[in-house]
Amino acid sequence: MKGQVFIEGATRLINNKSLPGLFVWSGNDFANPPSNDIEPYILEEILLELFTNN
Repeated sequence: MKGQVFIEGATRLINNKSLPGLFVWSGNDFANPPSNDIEPYILEEILLELFTNN
C-alpha cells in the first residue's frame, strides 16, 4: 500500500472518530529512504500530527 493511500484512509477514520489509536511498523523505505527521497519517518510524523490535531 502506498503511504499516501494509507494517510488518506487514516485521515478519514480519524476525522470520523473511528480510529482511537494507531501502531505503525514501518517495514519499508519510509524508515530508511534513499538519499534525496522522502524524509525519514515522514509517515509517522504525518499520522502523529493528524492525531494531535483531532
